[in-house]
Amino acid sequence: MPVFSAVRSIRDDFDNVRSSLEQQGVQISTSARGAYRTLRSQSGMARLYVITWLLSEASDQPEWMLLAALGSEPGTEMPRTLRLEIFDDTQLLFNQSLNDTTHSVLYAQVIGNYNEKFCLTVTANETDIFEIPSFGFQIDERLR
Repeated sequence: MPVFSAVRSIRDDFDNVRSSLEQQGVQISTSARGAYRTLRSQSGMARLYVITWLLSEASDQPEWMLLAALGSEPGTEMPRTLRLEIFDDTQLLFNQSLNDTTHSVLYAQVIGNYNEKFCLTVTANETDIFEIPSFGFQIDERLR
């Protein structure tokens, strides 16, 4: 497959997730950047999208947003249930399950300052656990 077709396909897949999130009242900044990772379990596959953007630079404590969303891997069956957990250095910040993955997207948003990092754990069908390395936010000073 040509690279341009693959990029277009990824954008189309994410546009479906974005549309589902917007229907739930989630607005994603036009400056947001993200990536995805395919999670393969014994009972199906899911795609974890992670999107970040800067909320405010003006204050003494600049803040950024982390949005994590679990959607389907195109052309595959999803696990029947999914659980998403988000932790900071000290505590569990988000813990929610989706017991029917056929009609919705499981997502979470957390806000952090520049020094904060967040770790994610995804559980598929209560048996397959995916621990995702921590996420932080760093501004490329060359782009300012």
